[in-house]
Amino acid sequence: MINPLFRFIFILFIFTACDTDNSIYYSQPVLEEYHILCNPDSLNYIYTNYKDNTYIPIQIVSNGDSSKARMRIRGDSSRKDAKKSLKVRFLKRFGKLEQVLNFNAEFSDKSYIRQYLSSQIMRASGQNCFQTSFAKLFINGEYFGLYLKVENMDADFLKNNLMGDKGNLYKSTKDGACMSIFDEMERKWEKKVGENGNWNDLKKLIADVNTVPDSLYIGFIKSVFNYPQLINIIALNIYLANASTYYHNYYLYHNRGRWELLPWDMDKTLSYYDWMPYQYHRTSSEWESDNPLIERAFLNPQMFADVKNRIDELSRTSVSPNAILPIIDELEFLLESSVAKDSTDQINSISQWKEFLEKERKFFKNRNRILKAHFATWPSSFAVKTIERKVCDEILFEWTTSKSPKGKKISYTLFVSSDFLFKDSLKLVTKYTNDTTLLFTEKLPSGKYYWKVTATDGEFFIDGFNSKNVFEKVTCTYLPNSISEILILKKNGSPYVLNQTISIEKNAKLIIEKGVEIRLDTGVNILVHGNFMARGTRESPIVFRPMQKAKAWGYFYFFNTKADFDYTSILEGKINSKYTDLSIRNTSINIKKKRLVFGVNRNPIIWTHHGSFLLENSIIDGNSQIEISLSPN
Repeated sequence: MINPLFRFIFILFIFTACDTDNSIYYSQPVLEEYHILCNPDSLNYIYTNYKDNTYIPIQIVSNGDSSKARMRIRGDSSRKDAKKSLKVRFLKRFGKLEQVLNFNAEFSDKSYIRQYLSSQIMRASGQNCFQTSFAKLFINGEYFGLYLKVENMDADFLKNNLMGDKGNLYKSTKDGACMSIFDEMERKWEKKVGENGNWNDLKKLIADVNTVPDSLYIGFIKSVFNYPQLINIIALNIYLANASTYYHNYYLYHNRGRWELLPWDMDKTLSYYDWMPYQYHRTSSEWESDNPLIERAFLNPQMFADVKNRIDELSRTSVSPNAILPIIDELEFLLESSVAKDSTDQINSISQWKEFLEKERKFFKNRNRILKAHFATWPSSFAVKTIERKVCDEILFEWTTSKSPKGKKISYTLFVSSDFLFKDSLKLVTKYTNDTTLLFTEKLPSGKYYWKVTATDGEFFIDGFNSKNVFEKVTCTYLPNSISEILILKKNGSPYVLNQTISIEKNAKLIIEKGVEIRLDTGVNILVHGNFMARGTRESPIVFRPMQKAKAWGYFYFFNTKADFDYTSILEGKINSKYTDLSIRNTSINIKKKRLVFGVNRNPIIWTHHGSFLLENSIIDGNSQIEISLSPN
């Protein structure tokens, strides 16, 4: 029976870098040999149908140990490569699954060492990470080439790393698992360990990461994450140029109330992104949303400072040239014969392979200097402010300030396009400004649009978080300034716009149905002498909110009438009533920006004089200035 544990002999690289004499432990590179026996027709079937996850029975032999197992093609986009990666599941007694081995072809890596080095560096730097070693693979007596054996991320991994296996382990299994509000969670994530069907902890984490106020963000992160570990892996990903993560190649583990970010699939690290070039602040591909967990870490001054400090520590210890170059030299000696005999990879000659090894040596020799130059010259990260998802009039775009470390002047470009990648010039509108606000008055056809803001100092560019914002241009319904009969507002006419004060006359009635949204301009009031009824539902509430450029509006004023609110959300507006039967049920009134205090005078959010008043199952949030004023009947 094959010992399922990885066999590593540990050696000690002792070095002195700058002002430190830290000793770093790295595992000595190992080259194993595996022989697989299987039915040739079955083997041909899985190679022909490589997109399927069909397993075939095999016999696998290593170091004289023979075991029964099952094997299939593994990977995502790599499945189409000529040299395919393989997954092997060993069988235990009674048919129970035991150890899982991943044999990675590393087809896109002509050096063969990027993922191996990255995983070893992660582990040596204190990060929980999968083990790796090299293996020569023979199938039915034929040499299939050199592979990287990669530890599976499962309950055994958690046990081997003393993390406990009672928590929840989630894999970002498809492009777009960015922790953004746009995540299609159960389609883009996979639960590897934990109770099936219960994803509440991940749903809550993603919701909180997207909504916690900026001022509370670092405190929130420290309360739900292992903070030093999170800073460590962000710093390591930057140093290793691991841009192929945060949107599909990572895991999240939740145990005992704390989350941990774990790496995965690091073959596209080190020199791979020299052609882009790599940008440390970019957290996703151009076709997916940004990752708010990491973007907001860059936006937080203390967290970003902690990341840079950790990078500085790493550059003097586990990722210094003194630590890494001897490992590359040893890998060159260990793997040369196996690479030379492998006819399934993309390497034309041993001299070409050694050229790629030299690229990785240069990466580590220059990496710290390059990163210091980035931090000292590139404009800082900044954030755009969200806007209404449906717009019908002028749009006010706003964002925070990006700053140049060199004191250069920063300018901004707003991009609006119906093309998701902003590449179709016929569908692209660009606006330039030196300010952090821009009132967009361009007439757009109805439809869905994407927008982003880019800052530049004239030399370097950076996209604001989030670079995949969405809005829909719709036709709004404008309400008159006077209603003298029955008027029913329906959802299919929404959103409705009030750009002037409206009066509902004495014999008139305004009925607002579920799902209706009403937007009001600055200073606009709703004066009601007739009847008023706003009847939403839990699933489809009614919303009164200021227009995007308005920030706040005026108030309701009910005169000698009857008014009924149910399942209604009132944002930045107040309620006044006189001689009125006022009923407010299942309703929220939220004041964040509207001014309520004028000198020593405080305006109540709800004011009534005579009449009756019912307030039931409702929330009044006045930004610590809540006040309800009731006059006696």
